[in-house]
Amino acid sequence: MYEINQYSSDFRGWLLSEYRKKKETNSSYSLRAFAKFLEISPPALSQVLSGKRKFSRINTLKVAKRFSLSPIETKELIKSVHNDGLEEKDTFNELQLKNDEFLIISDWYHLAILSLAKLKQNKADLKWISDQLGISVLEARDALLRLKRLNFIKEESGRLVRALNTALNIEPGVTSSAIQKYHKQNFKLAEKAMEVESLEHRKFSSVTMALDPKKLGEAEKMITHFKKKLARFLESGEKKRVYTLSIQLFPVSKQTKE
Repeated sequence: MYEINQYSSDFRGWLLSEYRKKKETNSSYSLRAFAKFLEISPPALSQVLSGKRKFSRINTLKVAKRFSLSPIETKELIKSVHNDGLEEKDTFNELQLKNDEFLIISDWYHLAILSLAKLKQNKADLKWISDQLGISVLEARDALLRLKRLNFIKEESGRLVRALNTALNIEPGVTSSAIQKYHKQNFKLAEKAMEVESLEHRKFSSVTMALDPKKLGEAEKMITHFKKKLARFLESGEKKRVYTLSIQLFPVSKQTKE
């Protein structure tokens, strides 16, 4: 885990220390290999370690991800590298939810209400929200109160308005009962949609394959890229209905020995 007080004032020294640790366990470990581990170009890493330049914000975030830094630690790291004092509502912090924050809004309809706010004809009316999502008025009321308390949504002239213009994501690498509950709820919603929605309004497909588990890390990146690209495409038109996209990649056979 990243020690904020120890390393935030000497990011270059910390990186050099991490590189030397890896080289101590493997004498043939090269700077190019370290750059590949960080997913950063070797020239960029070399210039940073030699003190000729600073990392870009994107590359700083890559480093934070590779060393599994928490959102708070990442914020401190960016501040130390760029000296720009991120505010509490910085774009990165808006995108990343800590597990205890997600726990509050882990029922599926919270995120659905946030998406309802994107509809042109939306209403800040509990009965309307209830009818749109098929939930009780009480659930709609409590969910709306939670979202308002977290400053994710507000009401203006009888309409729902998102307080954030970016997507919400749980911090990477976290597994919890709240996240599991959220995915299970979406599985049930998908099962229901398969029964009640026409083919025109639902798209289900699957593929089964034999693969190399070592490629799963790269597959995760490709899935993330695909989700973002598809979301941008689908939200570029007139928004009339809220959809959920779920992607599952999981083993159906036992793990074989190496």
